[in-house]
Amino acid sequence: MFPLLEAWRPEAEARAALPASPLDSHGLCAGLANGAIALAYQPKVGVFDERAIGAEALLRWQDPQIGAVSPEDVVRVAEDCGLIDDMTLRVLAIAVQDRASLLRAGTDLPVACNVSMHNLRDLDIVDRMHALVVDAGDDPARFTLEVTETHLIDDLASVLEALIRLRLRGFRIAIDDYGTGAATMQFLMQLPSSELKIDRRFVVEASRNDAGRALLRSAIALGNELHQDVVAEGVETAEDARLLRELGCRYAQGYHYARPMPADALATWMSQRH
Repeated sequence: MFPLLEAWRPEAEARAALPASPLDSHGLCAGLANGAIALAYQPKVGVFDERAIGAEALLRWQDPQIGAVSPEDVVRVAEDCGLIDDMTLRVLAIAVQDRASLLRAGTDLPVACNVSMHNLRDLDIVDRMHALVVDAGDDPARFTLEVTETHLIDDLASVLEALIRLRLRGFRIAIDDYGTGAATMQFLMQLPSSELKIDRRFVVEASRNDAGRALLRSAIALGNELHQDVVAEGVETAEDARLLRELGCRYAQGYHYARPMPADALATWMSQRH
């Protein structure tokens, strides 16, 4: 079993510990209809050449009554009130539009979107996501769908078929927050993934002590052994980047390289660096 950085609480317990969101189902419905969703993009780069290999689309929600709402709260409310499919499809639709704008600006940058376990329990989502991309004239292979490792461990059986179908339709699958769960190699080998995103806590601990460094080295080695693209998250300093190069991690994401930015700013950032 892969070593944990900390114990994972069951989802129900974790949800019970969270404060109530100021956003409710009515506000969510209104926001979906009125354009409360925006996306910010954080580049993923090669640690050896710092060239962008993609960008993660991060949810931003601005409510006219209560102001900014955290992505975690938005997702929680959407899951609780049965609107998570609508929200995920809206995020993907915006990402498709933004990628089209990037293409017109001369940048063919793959985009990653987060998906919920709730989305993956309904096989209809596969056709709907595929249609969103191909009807816009784009290629599903340019889109990565990120799923959190701990949630997969809790309920893989109910979502594995959807993941396989999405992969067969051309989408790339990424395992997000890798290392926060108890994934074994056998578990990972069942998944149709092509990317592992190492949780930022591995990077933080590796900069503090030898044990953390050993954990990070093991995580990178396992991902490489499984022929995954290994991406370290939360890379904030030049020293973090140097350590990743030393340990053989090829890709990274974090403030050291770029903060999340709107799509138009991403196009400018790309033109200045590439």
